[in-house]
This record gives sequence, structure tokens and C-alpha cells, in this order.
Amino acid sequence: MMFKMRPIISLLTSFVAMAFTLPCEGAGDSYKIVCYYTNWSQYRPGLGKFTPENIDPKLCTHIIYAFAKVTNSEIKTIEWNDQKMFQKLRDMKLSNPELKSLIAVGGWNAGSAEFTTMVDTALNRQKFITSVIEFLQEYGFDGLDLDWEYPAQRGGKPSDRDNFARLIQELKEAFLPHQYLLTAAVPAGKTNVDAGYNVPLMGRHMDFINLMSYDLHGSWEKTTGMNSPLYPSSHDSAAQRQLNMNWAADYWAKQGIPKHKLVIGMATYGRSFTLASPSDKDVGAPAKGPGRAGQYTRERGFLSYYEICKMVESGHGIDRWDNEQKVPYYSIGRLWVGYDNVKSITVKSQWLMKEGYGGAMIWALDLDDFGKSCSSSSRPYPLLNTINDILKKGTLPPTPKPHPTPRPRPTLPPTTIKPTQTTTNTYDNEGFTCSDKADGFYADPNSCHYFYRCISRKKYHYQCPANLVYNSITHVCDWPHIVPCKTFP
Repeated sequence: MMFKMRPIISLLTSFVAMAFTLPCEGAGDSYKIVCYYTNWSQYRPGLGKFTPENIDPKLCTHIIYAFAKVTNSEIKTIEWNDQKMFQKLRDMKLSNPELKSLIAVGGWNAGSAEFTTMVDTALNRQKFITSVIEFLQEYGFDGLDLDWEYPAQRGGKPSDRDNFARLIQELKEAFLPHQYLLTAAVPAGKTNVDAGYNVPLMGRHMDFINLMSYDLHGSWEKTTGMNSPLYPSSHDSAAQRQLNMNWAADYWAKQGIPKHKLVIGMATYGRSFTLASPSDKDVGAPAKGPGRAGQYTRERGFLSYYEICKMVESGHGIDRWDNEQKVPYYSIGRLWVGYDNVKSITVKSQWLMKEGYGGAMIWALDLDDFGKSCSSSSRPYPLLNTINDILKKGTLPPTPKPHPTPRPRPTLPPTTIKPTQTTTNTYDNEGFTCSDKADGFYADPNSCHYFYRCISRKKYHYQCPANLVYNSITHVCDWPHIVPCKTFP
């Protein structure tokens, strides 16, 4: 393959020279710890029953209530007592005023049909947006989480991708006067990402996205596999090497989501299988369907962490650690389950800090050992508490790394990207403001040779070196033939 010579002037490197002119970003920016609450967990029997009273609001920065639905292009509640539960969630802010709550719309069971109809026309999208704002105002939510699984698939159509992008833009514009948050739950699989999502646009308009980096293997497959591996196995095929947390997160970042907006999903549950032979218990062993249902979760092929840890500490069966994929698995008789424990959550939390991602998300609160039913749990919510222990010791890196960095690079004369102007929350001569924008980099609408950086609604103006122009996709200064300049110099 032939590569064109291309200058990639890293903004990260350039900002080192500006340490005394820019405020230190990250010093007050904690990692996000996003917790999903499921409104059907109230129906589980015995110690599995979960309601908002079981939530520790100090363990989450954001709680996302799952789910609402789309009906006739409007957002609607699902459960008979959702409104009562909304109020309980709202009351949690009394003990944690910093807590943000969002309503998630969609989910796996929703499919695509209602979403496809809603995004299909400007009139339907506006109808939905109006209903969402009224919903958020009535029930006291701080934002909306779009959980469409997935645009252009599962009953959708190819135009979903562009129409979903339009919806995001229109929602963000409508949310600005109210300062509502706009987020999304997104898939890990490359095929799903490519078919349904305008990733650079999402990177610009969404406050953050929650990567569903779990359900990467399960009982729909003919061999056992880890629910949420951090890395691939040396035995994985080429396609399977994409089914891990590290690959999925990196792919979203390379497609255009700034790393600080990418929140990594962690599972507080496992995916189980029925082994074809009780003598073959390895990863990749032949399986013949889902494992038996748990006593409390009551779904074949699926077990909560508190159900798994009870089995592990019983002294029966075999609990093993996969050092390649950095996750454990447990087997007893013909039951095999790949899951996460305190050790794997620790490794993953340290990894996301090292890689510069924006935080962790858990699916879901009701699946962790919230009631400390296992003697091996030193405290309630052992997995969520582990995330808190690690992430609250660190802060976000000053800026995400650019992707990609092709080689070879040409030799350029020594130069520095210089700040040319700084203003706060007001329009200047160029007509650009950060007062309505999320933190990040933005092209200068008046000149391809300049760009802006927004930090806490403050504006910083920079000039690309030499004859280079700003590339709004990769956030670097680039050759003009790579990024055709359509504005005056």
C-alpha cells in the first residue's frame, strides 16, 4: 500500500509549548461514572428485587433511567409506576447535589421501527423533540440518553444513519437554552457502527457516549466466549479480534469521538452457556445453548454478579482467570459463564485511565452485589465501588490523542501554534462563541488556517503553522489537498 506524505502536527504536542497561556484542563474535571437503573428490576423475587431505595447516589456521577419508549414519534413511559420512581430518583439529588439524571429511550427490546418512523421527517423529529423537552421538564431529568439499537438495522432502513444524525443536531440545538445533556448508548461491533452512526457529528454534538462494550460473546454462539474481554485471545479469528473492549473503544475514537467523551461500558453480569461436554471447560469449548436461568434474574444465558459470586464462593466448580483477555470465567457441571469481578474491573479501570477515556459506565446497578449477599463482597456494590476507588484518584488527561498518526512524516521548520485571541462567552469579530459549545476543538468559520478551542465556555484562537489548514475530523493541522479549504484565508 502506498502512503502519501502528510504532515500531522499534533495538537497535544503543540499545547506543551502553551502551558503558560492556557488554563490547566483536567484539574477539576473528574471521570464520569455512569450508572444505568432498570425499571423492570423491581419485579425480581427476594434479594434480587431492586428499587431506587437500593441506590447509593454517591457512587455515580450520572444515573440513567432505563427505559422510556417512542410511540407515535413521542417519548412515553413504560411501567405503571415510572412517575413515582422518577420522583425517588429526583430526591437523590438532596444527598448528592452534583448527581445528574437522564432518561434513556429505546433499549434492545424496542428495535428500530418506531425510531425509524420518528426520524424519517423533520415534522416527526420536531414532534419528538418537543415531547422530550416537556418530559424532562415535568419529571426533573437533566438530559436524554438515546439508546436506539440500532439505526439502519433490526427493522430500520439505510436512511436511518443520516436521519439519526439530523435528530442529534436538532436535539442539541433545542437543548441549549435548557442546558440539557445529550448522550447515547452505542454498540461495540464494527458493522453496527459503520451502518448506523455519523461518528464525527456525534463527537461534536453529544456530551458523551456510553460504549456498550459487553455482550461481545454469548449463548447465541456455538462455543463459549467472554462477555466483555478487555483484549483478544491469541486463538481468536481475524473477525473475533475486534470483539473486545480495547478494539471497540479505539475504533470509536479513530472514527471521531474525542476520547474524553467516550465512557467505557462495564458489565456487572455474565453471559452463560451450556457446555456440550462437561469435560471441556476452556474458553472456546463447544456449547449447545444458553446456561440455566439464575434464581433471581430468571433469564437463560444471563447471570447477575451476585448470582455468580454465590456460586464461586460455594467451593464447587472451577473459577479461572484468562490472562490474555483479563477477565475470569467459572464452570460447574455443564454450566459455563464469562463474567467480571473485582480484579477484572480493576484492570479495566486502570486501562481506561491510561488510555485517556472519559470514564466508566455500568450495566447495571441492580446486577452488582448491591445487597452484599456474597461473603466475598467486602461492601455493597463491590464492582461499582472498585470503579470509584480507582477513577476518583485520577482526572482526565489534558487533551485526547489524535488518530491516526501516519508515517513517514515530513520535516517541517520549527514552529508553534500560537494563540491569537482570547475572549469569554461573547461574540467577537469572527462571530464565533464558546458559550453554547461543549469543550473541544472547532474550525474557524472564517479561515481554514485557524481553529478554536473551547474550555469551560472560554474561547482560545490558534493559527496553523506554515501553509497548513485545520482538519476538523482528526483535529490536526493538515495539507490543504487533504482538507480542501472552502473559506477565505
